[in-house]
Amino acid sequence: MTKNLEIGIRFGTVEGFIKGGKEVRVKAEAIPRILSGERIRLLGEINGKDNISEISHRLNRRIEHVSRDLALLKEHGIIRFERKGREKIPAVIDHEMVIRI
Repeated sequence: MTKNLEIGIRFGTVEGFIKGGKEVRVKAEAIPRILSGERIRLLGEINGKDNISEISHRLNRRIEHVSRDLALLKEHGIIRFERKGREKIPAVIDHEMVIRI
């Protein structure tokens, strides 16, 4: 008999999650690609106020690489972009990620 291992990861604030957070399901083998060390650092820098250039500068990473990582996180439902004039501001979506193995 094989046991299922479940790992939960919560992004955002507890209050935001309680107000309507979402659950995201991802295949276990995709986790290292989606949540690499650099992307986890990136998630820690997203505050919903700074644009991609400002975040890139703080992380000392090329803007192209940060943009690519943000696009991947958006594709998997972890972040969203908000428009502030001509700027795109990334924001973490309040949700819990469940990984089933």
